[in-house]
Amino acid sequence: MILEINNILQNGIDQKQFSGAVWLVYKHKTGSIKGTIGHSSIVPKKEEMKEDTIFDLASLTKPLVTAPMIVKTLSEGFLDIEKPLQQMNLTPFASRLSEINIFQLMTHTSGIKSWYPCYAAEKQALLGTAIVGPGGRILYEKAPKVIDKYIMTITTLPFDANPGEKVIYSCLGYIVLAYLLQVRKKIKFKDEARRLIFNPLKLERTFFDVPENLVPDTAAGEEGNISEKMKVQKLGLKFSGWRKGIIRGQVNDCNAFYANSETGNSGLFSTVDETLKIAKLFLPDSNFFTKDEIRLFYDDLTEHLGDHRSIAWRRAISKSDPANEILSDESIGHTGYTGTSLWIDPVQKEIYILFINRLHPKMSDFPIELLQREFLKLAVLL
Repeated sequence: MILEINNILQNGIDQKQFSGAVWLVYKHKTGSIKGTIGHSSIVPKKEEMKEDTIFDLASLTKPLVTAPMIVKTLSEGFLDIEKPLQQMNLTPFASRLSEINIFQLMTHTSGIKSWYPCYAAEKQALLGTAIVGPGGRILYEKAPKVIDKYIMTITTLPFDANPGEKVIYSCLGYIVLAYLLQVRKKIKFKDEARRLIFNPLKLERTFFDVPENLVPDTAAGEEGNISEKMKVQKLGLKFSGWRKGIIRGQVNDCNAFYANSETGNSGLFSTVDETLKIAKLFLPDSNFFTKDEIRLFYDDLTEHLGDHRSIAWRRAISKSDPANEILSDESIGHTGYTGTSLWIDPVQKEIYILFINRLHPKMSDFPIELLQREFLKLAVLL
């Protein structure tokens, strides 16, 4: 099956859908098998893909880092999963945003728009962000940061649906979650990620800020955020701060990049081996989560809305999921814009990881879900 997996990946490379790939299959009974193919960079020069190549995981940041931190914060009592945001006394939520709750944000049922270039919005005048207690007493106050300005922008955007009405996958919703985590718990997002996840797992090639000496070890991205620039232009917005040249060692997502990767929607970098270590935290026999916490990541919480999502993850029972009818119905998975993907089967205790750099040197619009599905069909047979 290794040959067959490499054949379908080589076919994608030959069609210039991506420049290279790294994959890993973990099975509880037999251990890990992994492989590489193609190049981590072809512009300005060709560099071979390696097993320890570091990838921009894009939206895998949501389930692997942001969601665990929020769930742990819920268990600690800093946040309430069902309480409307207006009841948390956070002044930026003096808008319709105050109607929603953390459950809706984490399951993508808040009704908030899927995406918006907060960095390209008109600058908001902010004196500070405060938590106001009984009698108007200020409990906590800090100077405004970029993410605070993002939140103010999000409060001005119309909803695409009423809260709880439908599933709308939303990067903006996870920006709100990252904001809540930082303000409510009085911590820095990246510091908390290191404390809770990176340091205990002794991760050495997983971070939000790629060290300069490891930039050559990362998979190269697209040139100058071309794909996002086009999306901004379609919205009729103007932005002059675009990056130039091949993006490498920097998060591709511009909302994350211009907010120093404190947004919770993207920004995580890792290898397949270290992604596996984080993914194992979600297996049933892991002691990282309590039984109540782990259930949140597997329970079907949006079935009544015609989709199948748990906290942060999509369940494989979803007809449109690449893992549907390949992995068990209880399996969960997630993908990233850069070409990353991950599935966890709690029944068989198996984990499937496929990382491709489909943005290099430019965005490819090929049907990536079909490639992911073909990979899974072969990988289960290993």
